[in-house]
Amino acid sequence: MIGLIYQRKKWKLGESVTVVSLRRRITVPAGFKTDLASVPRIFWGIYPPFGLYIKAAIVHDYLYCSKKYPRDLCDLIFFDIMKKSGVSWITRNLFYFSVRLYGKKSYVRTNNKCSNK
Repeated sequence: MIGLIYQRKKWKLGESVTVVSLRRRITVPAGFKTDLASVPRIFWGIYPPFGLYIKAAIVHDYLYCSKKYPRDLCDLIFFDIMKKSGVSWITRNLFYFSVRLYGKKSYVRTNNKCSNK
């Protein structure tokens, strides 16, 4: 279970989250702020911003923010973590292709300064 605190329309990690994906060890620090899965509100009945894909969404947000890796690798890591977390084939493919189609703007817009405040 991931400890999260809701603050001003964002979720703040109460503890660090570490994953191993595609032979990379990734640690998202405690205090990192995320919106979890960036699902349009109209689809929350089917895909709420949390679910089996929550860890993948947090890591993906962190990777986009930190620019640790190129965008395509960030998206593959997102896909891999969803698969390891037991997210269904259809959901992980839908989410993966959504970030491939619509994620560029978010990746470009972030400025390498991941907010922990």
